[in-house]
Amino acid sequence: MATTLPTWLEAPPLAGLRPLRMTEAVAGTTRLHAVIGGFHLPPPLSEDYVRRTVAELKAMNPDYVIPAHWSGERFYDIARVEMPDRIVRSAVGSRFSFGTA
Repeated sequence: MATTLPTWLEAPPLAGLRPLRMTEAVAGTTRLHAVIGGFHLPPPLSEDYVRRTVAELKAMNPDYVIPAHWSGERFYDIARVEMPDRIVRSAVGSRFSFGTA
């Protein structure tokens, strides 16, 4: 028996956003307050792939995006242009505190 996966569970492109889609499904909401972590976009992934990833992430409309390991400078630079008010630079030892609305 063949199983059809929801599009957000399919393999690349944009498989790096799969955990976010899974979180939305489990939580029963599409609201993302903060996305913190690595997007695993190291070379040799193309600039087009990174741009599509940023576009998909932007469409998810998170309040904050805090890129970490393996996101890469290309991701950070493109995301900063596309979502300037949402991108937060992080480094080893960074601390973030979020209040409730």
